[in-house]
Amino acid sequence: VNGFLNRLKSEAVRFGITVAGGNLAGARENHFYLTVWGEADPSKLVTRYGARPGDLIFNAGPLGEAAAGLELLKSGNKTDIKKFKRLIKSFWRPEPMLREGRLLGEKKIASAMLDNSDGLARSAAIIAGLSKCRTVLNLPERAASKELKRYAVRKGRDWRAYALKGGEDFGLVFTVPGRKVPVLKKL
Repeated sequence: VNGFLNRLKSEAVRFGITVAGGNLAGARENHFYLTVWGEADPSKLVTRYGARPGDLIFNAGPLGEAAAGLELLKSGNKTDIKKFKRLIKSFWRPEPMLREGRLLGEKKIASAMLDNSDGLARSAAIIAGLSKCRTVLNLPERAASKELKRYAVRKGRDWRAYALKGGEDFGLVFTVPGRKVPVLKKL
């Protein structure tokens, strides 16, 4: 518990937030729930429902690594766990894309956006449903890390399955009108 609280404090300091309050109750297992409140300039806010037909879908951050990392940990295979450290780190220490999300909002590049906690396919489907659009996903080879691809080969699976359906990567899935893609590429 002390280790957890110390890490929580260091992460709060890292991101400039305050941990306040709490609720203690008896239970057989330890549970922890966290709610984060913040403020945003409404003119720079990117919602989940702003995509339009013809927009392109992009991702910032890893795809499928956290799901592969969890699979590795569940396997208990110490050799593989040592060999695929990046996948383990992606599961245990996802990096929030705060800077990237802020830039996409401030520069008014993204038309819709959400985090990639449910996997690329589900996240794209959420945006499409709320925006009343359809999606077509085409993952180029550069969409996944070399480590994820090596792990998928070792497991006899297609890396795209991890990239599309894996979750908990906490990158950003967002849509961009075609005319704004050159601005995105410059960023």
